[in-house]
Amino acid sequence: MVLLASLASTISSGALLWSIVGGCLWGLGPLARKLGVATTCSDARLHELAALTALAYNLGNIMMPAFDVFLNTDAKSRQEVLSNAEWQATLPQLMLAAMSSNIACIVAIYALGRATRHTSCLVALVENGVYCVLSAVLIILLLHESPRAVDYCAMALLTAGILLINSSSFPSEAMGAAPKKTQSDNNLQSDYGSTQTGKRTSIDEESLMPYVYAILGGVLWSFGMLGKRTTAGALPHNLERPGSSVTYLTYQLAGFPVVFLYWCYLSAFGNLPLRVTQDWFKTQGPKVLLLGMIAGIGGSLVTYAFAKGGKNGALISLIADGIYTLIGAGLIAAVYRERPGVWQMIGGLCVLVAVVLPQLK
Repeated sequence: MVLLASLASTISSGALLWSIVGGCLWGLGPLARKLGVATTCSDARLHELAALTALAYNLGNIMMPAFDVFLNTDAKSRQEVLSNAEWQATLPQLMLAAMSSNIACIVAIYALGRATRHTSCLVALVENGVYCVLSAVLIILLLHESPRAVDYCAMALLTAGILLINSSSFPSEAMGAAPKKTQSDNNLQSDYGSTQTGKRTSIDEESLMPYVYAILGGVLWSFGMLGKRTTAGALPHNLERPGSSVTYLTYQLAGFPVVFLYWCYLSAFGNLPLRVTQDWFKTQGPKVLLLGMIAGIGGSLVTYAFAKGGKNGALISLIADGIYTLIGAGLIAAVYRERPGVWQMIGGLCVLVAVVLPQLK
C-alpha cells in the first residue's frame, strides 16, 4: 500500500485515482455477502447465515487495515494521529457512523438472502444505489462542500447511471445445467438463489421485503461514508497516509461489536447451533473472509482518498460508490448467471464516463 500511495502522490488527481482503485476492490463486498447466504432456505436459516456472514466479512475487513497500521506504519506516525486534537474531536461521529454501517451490513445480507436467483443483482444495485447517492448528498449538505462545475456533471452522470441501472430487473439466462431445486419456505433463496419452482418470477409477484431491506441498508450505510469523510478530512497534510489507515481501522473496530453481539445473541439463545457454525466456516466461511479482506483494502484506499481529497469528498464518495455498485452487482450477475438489459448497460456507461470526466483538465 505504501508503494501504491507513493505512485498516487505523483498524479495530480491522486485522490480520485484511489477512489477508483478502492471502489474496484471494495466491489467484492456484495459478492462476499451474497455467497454467505446463498444456500439459505428458511427464515431461521437466514438468521443463522446472516450472523455468520456478517461476522466473517467484518473480520476480513479488520485484518488488512490492522496489518497496515501495526506492521506498515511507524509508531511515531500512529502516535501523532492518535494525539491529534482535530482527529480526536471527530471520533464520536466516526464511531456512530461505524455502528450504523455494520447494522446496514446485516440488513443488506438479509436483503440478498431473501432475493431470488433472478433478482439478487437488482437488490444489490438498489441498496448500493441508495448508498451511493445519499452518502454524497449528506457530505455536500452537512460538510458544506463546493464541487467544481465538472464535478457536478460527474455527479449528474453517476446519479443517472444508478437510476438507469435500477430501472428494471435483470432477465435470467440459463447457462449450462438447470438450477438445483430445493425445498424453500416463503420463496426464499436456496442453492444459488433458485426458488421453489426454479422458474423466473417478476418483481410484482415477489415479496417487496428484499427491496425494503435494500433501501434501509443503503440509508444506514450512507452515514458510514459521511463518518469516514469527516474524520479523514480532519487530518493535516503530513498525516494523510498513516491517518487514513488509523481512521479506517478505528472505524472497523468501532462497528465490529454490532455484528459480534448479534452473533452472540443467536448463539446464546440456541438459534445458532455449533454444528451450523462449523459447517459454514468449512465451506462458505473462507470465501467470505478472503473477499472481506480484499474489500477491506478497498475501504482503506477510499479513506485515504478522503484524506487527500480535501473538499472533494462528495465526488470521491460518488466515484468510489459508483464503481463499487457496478462491480458488486456485476460479479453477482456473473456468478448467478444474470444478464443485464440495455438500460443497465447504458447506466454502466454513464458511470464509467462520470469516473473519467473529473480526471480531464
